[in-house]
Amino acid sequence: MFGLLIQRYPPQPRRYSPHRISRYSRSTLRKRCCRDRLYNQKQKAGGSVSSGAIHSLSSNRTSIDDMISGRYNYGKSEISANVRYIQRKGDWTREYDERFIFPDKELHRLETGEPTLFNKKLLASNLNYTLQEKGKYLFNAQFRYTLQDNPAGYEDRKSKLYTSDSDIPVSIYDHTQERNHLPSLDLYYQQNLKNDQRLIFNLVGTYIKSSNTRIYQEKQGRHRQYRIIFQYCRKEIFADT
Repeated sequence: MFGLLIQRYPPQPRRYSPHRISRYSRSTLRKRCCRDRLYNQKQKAGGSVSSGAIHSLSSNRTSIDDMISGRYNYGKSEISANVRYIQRKGDWTREYDERFIFPDKELHRLETGEPTLFNKKLLASNLNYTLQEKGKYLFNAQFRYTLQDNPAGYEDRKSKLYTSDSDIPVSIYDHTQERNHLPSLDLYYQQNLKNDQRLIFNLVGTYIKSSNTRIYQEKQGRHRQYRIIFQYCRKEIFADT
């Protein structure tokens, strides 16, 4: 059996005069205090920013998904924000072939579509502020805003409908446009009391504004059926908890 033993003796302390020791101690103390002060400042303040983007582009399809977010804290406060944008855009064609069989006849309907644009966009944002002291209180304010903008819906179509009982096709045009605004504000406060009790206030305010327009048109020869459906909705909702 073999073994290896390594021993390291600490160096012998140097001998300094009292004057030199006092001067060295004051210098070292000043450096340590300065270092600790800088370290505490770095711990109290700081932040981060992140972002991402996904783009898929082609001749008849567009898909976008972008986001950016940030956070910054200082002492007892923290503020953060994030924004996201999504878009789906492209052309699609609606076609179908159907038959209706009756006891005395058969009806055949064939719809041939044309490339029709659909376009949907979404913007979602959030701004958040927090002030807290551990074990004492917490205050949070959050503002959210969402925009839904759909200039052209998936149900939109341009097509011609051929029926077996008529030699003249029916031209169909269907278009829907929708837009929604949804801002909201959320305020929250919590105060810790004695005997493990808490006092909580929460106020939520939401405003909804939406508009919807639809145009549906059928045309066969000189005959035309034209109808516009317009809907406008405005709501205000306030909830306290």
